[in-house]
Amino acid sequence: MANIDIQRNDQVRAIKPIPAEHEQYYTVLGCAEGWVAYSISDDGIRAIGLDGGNAWYNVGKLQANGRYLTDFGKLWASIYNWESLGYAVQNGQFATVQQGMDKEFADKGIPVRLRTQLVGAGPAAGSCTVANIDIQRNDQVRAIKPIPAEHEQYYTVLGCAEGWVAYSISDDGIRAIGLDGGNAWYNVGKLQANGRYLTEFGQLWASIYNWESLGYAVQNGQFATVQQGMDKEFADKGIPVRLRTQLVGAGPTAPTWSGTP
Repeated sequence: MANIDIQRNDQVRAIKPIPAEHEQYYTVLGCAEGWVAYSISDDGIRAIGLDGGNAWYNVGKLQANGRYLTDFGKLWASIYNWESLGYAVQNGQFATVQQGMDKEFADKGIPVRLRTQLVGAGPAAGSCTVANIDIQRNDQVRAIKPIPAEHEQYYTVLGCAEGWVAYSISDDGIRAIGLDGGNAWYNVGKLQANGRYLTEFGQLWASIYNWESLGYAVQNGQFATVQQGMDKEFADKGIPVRLRTQLVGAGPTAPTWSGTP
């Protein structure tokens, strides 16, 4: 960090080194062919009083004096970080964060071939398995924890698409884990920057009615078909309706359930 200068995009345009007392907040990610990429921590954003949140990596170019310069008047001076690109994947802009980062490099005039050397390989595309799902309960602790290995047998992944995963839990799992509310739902997770899916039960999208529950809604005249009901679930919860078949399947073509809800 001691070899990086910064030129802010202000009226002064002074070139200054990163202050020694601020170096603790920065991390060099990589250097290659006269380029350097580095990050700043959330604590650094707050301590230095920077605007715009922590959505970016900074980029510098090697100068004739042997020092790197980040010139914020240049397009190449900042690129979205892996976490920001994770949200872009969730929103359907890219299939993978790697695809998004390659576009960042290309758009900013940084050689795409240097991506791995400068910012690393990035998080792997989320493995579509129960073992790759974390859960954050809507309680006071709000701890993020993986599904325990001894409970994985109760879960079934229904599908993954564009940074989303949908999965079910069996009736035996409901009883064994001691969950409330019966088994009327599918759970939904979003791909995070660390390559894992997160089901955050404080969010509206974290659960949707399952096909059986929507079957009762059809019986009660709320919908003409369960597919219509599921499309409404997706729309109401902010999940792209176009992904319905990929995430939860086509659904039953005719009611096969019986009994009362």
